[in-house]
Amino acid sequence: DEFSKRGAAQLEISISPNVRKAVYEAVREAAKLPPDHPIDDGMSLSADLAIDSLGLMELSLGLESVQGIPVSSLESLITVKDCLMAASGNFGGEEPEGGVPEGWFTPPSSENFVFPTGSATIPDAFIALVLEAPSEPLCAERASLRTRRDILIGALVLSRKLRSLPGERIGIMLPSIPAVVVVWLASLLAGKVPVFLNWTVGETNVRHCVAISGIRHVLTASALLERLGQQGFVPENIPVEWLPLEKMAKSIGLAQKIGGVLKARFLRSFAGYPVPEVAAVLFTSGSEALPKAVPLTHTNLVTNARDAIEALRLKSINTVLAMLPPFHSFGLLVDIVLPLSFGLRAAYYPNPTESGPLVAMVRDFKLSLLAAPPTFMEAILERARGTKDLASLRFAFVGAEKCPDRVYRAFVSLCPDAVLCEGYGITECSPAVSVNRPESIVPGSIGHALASVETVVVREEDGRILGRAVTDETGMMLVRGPNIFGGYLGNAPSPFVEFENKTWYRTGDLIRQDATGRLFFQGRLKRFVKIGGEMISLPQIEETLLSHCSNREDTPGEGPPLAVEATSEEEGAEIVLFTPMMLSAREANAALRVAGLSAIYSIRRVMRVEAIPLLGSGKTDYRKLKELLKNDNAQ
Repeated sequence: DEFSKRGAAQLEISISPNVRKAVYEAVREAAKLPPDHPIDDGMSLSADLAIDSLGLMELSLGLESVQGIPVSSLESLITVKDCLMAASGNFGGEEPEGGVPEGWFTPPSSENFVFPTGSATIPDAFIALVLEAPSEPLCAERASLRTRRDILIGALVLSRKLRSLPGERIGIMLPSIPAVVVVWLASLLAGKVPVFLNWTVGETNVRHCVAISGIRHVLTASALLERLGQQGFVPENIPVEWLPLEKMAKSIGLAQKIGGVLKARFLRSFAGYPVPEVAAVLFTSGSEALPKAVPLTHTNLVTNARDAIEALRLKSINTVLAMLPPFHSFGLLVDIVLPLSFGLRAAYYPNPTESGPLVAMVRDFKLSLLAAPPTFMEAILERARGTKDLASLRFAFVGAEKCPDRVYRAFVSLCPDAVLCEGYGITECSPAVSVNRPESIVPGSIGHALASVETVVVREEDGRILGRAVTDETGMMLVRGPNIFGGYLGNAPSPFVEFENKTWYRTGDLIRQDATGRLFFQGRLKRFVKIGGEMISLPQIEETLLSHCSNREDTPGEGPPLAVEATSEEEGAEIVLFTPMMLSAREANAALRVAGLSAIYSIRRVMRVEAIPLLGSGKTDYRKLKELLKNDNAQ
């Protein structure tokens, strides 16, 4: 306590009034608060100010502009006081510790990626890769490198511990680290279906995911639980037993470790292991208020991985930055499926919002492939501006949200020897549906469908399909193929429709297709928006705020008291609250936090209206709200 008091006193002395003012302004800007909004050092960036991961990225750039000191560790920014310390150079500006593990640059054993013949599952493919080149590097981070055989040994040992746990499914809540590859493989070898939990959606949604998947145990890391606790997430509120990996590792004896090493030396196949048909369960939010559980099979995932390898023309000399969490379908593809199915070498970093360390990873590991939503890609490009830190890149793959023109321009300027390939994907499709090929880039498009994917754009009216849309006509996109999942867990409505005597997955997205078959994203039909690659349900936010405001004195006597809409994803996708009440963004966001929604579910601004516009049916006229937003932005 005495040390903390001295540190606080020193901070007060070292921070000039001008620096403090500039830091407070940066915090207000990131939180979308008015210039006179009161700020104090003890405020939590997440709980009190509703600054989400994207807001943290914006905040870090604002803090760097104060005195030119970069903030490389966004995880260190918990309170306003931390921002003051970062701006003063007390932490967060250092280069990441550690270099590149020995062996990373070992030449690959073969030139091309080939999915092993006769492999029915991803573990089957992986054991074939191990037998081909056991000592070849596969997963690395600053502190360590794991070969193919290292991953196999770890999975064999851990699977013995997991086999005794009850239930057919097991939860995994881990960031992008090499250990997540071991945990996923060990779960399958133990006969468990891995269920990936997304901690960014808040306690309410996590509890729902636990309930519909029926998991009773979650593999995680103590450091992650501690960090989430600082951000307001209370693990004890989730009805599961948390299994920190470091504690499980201590319970594994020497005999078990030696047994795993010996078994890995002589194992030739996974015959006899109860590998489930479902390779992973992910969650996604649609227009409904709660996430839906998406089971993906080995066939779904391998088909998509093979198509991605073929479309981008990747070779075994290519290496990738794995930074997206595996609960994200894009992250699952890069972190786990491509390395284990094809042997793609991956360098892992656990936080996609920390652009400084990510740029350093590309530079030091000489990575050639970068995969990220445009929001994170833009932050990486901004951090690398004026340097040659991204010189090793040859491909960048962006998806999960529309890529703005400015990101294309920045990429071409900074990486003239590389290509930026925008694609389109959905969790239910494992995830990729289409992509611009390196030899045929058209900015603003989402490219052509992958080899295994069949698409059709149709005209709809009141939920009925009227026929195929003509060339360049906007319509609903339907897709089919072996990468498409078979249906949700639980009681979620079926997303499949019949058209031309075939069963199709209805994407819910509006697409335009030109005469060559190239696809152009035109918008979302249902009421959700993607922010930083995460799908946010606007109805869920609306319902939570309606419940919060049910007893307010200024609630209007007629009509709905509020409505929620969002700006377009091309403009940055800000969530806006419309209301005639004197309801502030801060109060609204506090209500969302109390309801257990994470900081990414945040109102960025409030627009006062005399009344919420209604359709003739009495329902909220969201098209009118979008027009109000468009006019307001134009001003």
